[in-house]
Amino acid sequence: MNKQQIAAEIKKTEEQLSKLRADLEKPDYPTLADSIPGDMLEDGCVVVHKFSDFRMALIAAPQATERSCRWDKEFKEVFDSLSQEGFNRSQWFIPNVKQLQLAYKNCKEHFASTYYWSSTEASSAFSCGVFFGSGHQTTGSKTNTRCVRAFSLVSY
Repeated sequence: MNKQQIAAEIKKTEEQLSKLRADLEKPDYPTLADSIPGDMLEDGCVVVHKFSDFRMALIAAPQATERSCRWDKEFKEVFDSLSQEGFNRSQWFIPNVKQLQLAYKNCKEHFASTYYWSSTEASSAFSCGVFFGSGHQTTGSKTNTRCVRAFSLVSY
């Protein structure tokens, strides 16, 4: 082997080492099947709850897709945010109060310590939510601005 061939092999080996080092520096995310509630997945979603009998998981969208807005049946801003982040908006929904309480119980560290709207209506003028400072269910005027984060139910 001549010097040029040796130099080429060294360069190739250095490139391979560089790629391996980069892989080592990446966070080690669990797969959905291996995850537990509270785990963050590679796409930034958070596992809220697992229904092991059905091999289904309730997940929260990445925090970057969360929006503050008034209560609305459509929550267009939230679903537009999901689309901008590359998620299929038709696979997501606004959680009900019980689902939000599961999120508080299992993964509150991935949520702001504030009020979150749910899809649960209390009346024509009021809707329900959960305060992530304490986990308590709240009722507020639909004209109030609160955080909203979409959830999805996925199989694994």
